[in-house]
Amino acid sequence: MKIRTTTATAALAVLVLSVPALARAACPRVSDAAISVQIVDPGPRVTSSKSLDQINVMAGSHGLKRNGFKVLGMTGIKLETGVKVQFQGQPMGGAICVHVNRVEAQFGLKDHTVHVPREYAQGSCHYNVVMRHEMAHVDVNRRTVRKYADILKHEMRAALRRSGAVTAASMVEGQNAQTAVMQKVLDDIGVRFNAELEKLHGVIDQPGGKYAADGQCPGW
Repeated sequence: MKIRTTTATAALAVLVLSVPALARAACPRVSDAAISVQIVDPGPRVTSSKSLDQINVMAGSHGLKRNGFKVLGMTGIKLETGVKVQFQGQPMGGAICVHVNRVEAQFGLKDHTVHVPREYAQGSCHYNVVMRHEMAHVDVNRRTVRKYADILKHEMRAALRRSGAVTAASMVEGQNAQTAVMQKVLDDIGVRFNAELEKLHGVIDQPGGKYAADGQCPGW
């Protein structure tokens, strides 16, 4: 997850040029940054365009299986993240105090696709068992996205509150320092999000579990 766009106050450059070379002073306290996180979740798309063999190639060792370790269905996601940041600078004693004024983030599922093999006719026992299993994965994905969007909002606010305004020799230097603070939050959220998803999906996929396929339909 990368911070893609930054902006600064329009009058900043003029203010910086007019600052006399005085001793560097500590930056004053600043108000908390305004943090918003937009959840990206268009809902799952169900497709039967691929064969059982194609789904097995896509899924590798993951997914709903029957005896013989044949993958019967698959749910795939692509994470959507984006962050737009507004910085603000204030000349202070020959330096500049830079803080984050606003953060507008996006976090969620850019793509959320459920693959049911085309060999399984809609409404059949096989189709229904696969759909029940994959919808459990869908529910986990959507709930976990919402959980971590909320975590992202609170942890970004807390990190920027601790950072406050940083003293820098230039606006760019200050922006880089604040960007490092935000990037650490984003990286940490990404690691924890993926780890929790893997654990939750593992419970759904476990042999003999609530969503197992063995014995559910003729031939399984």
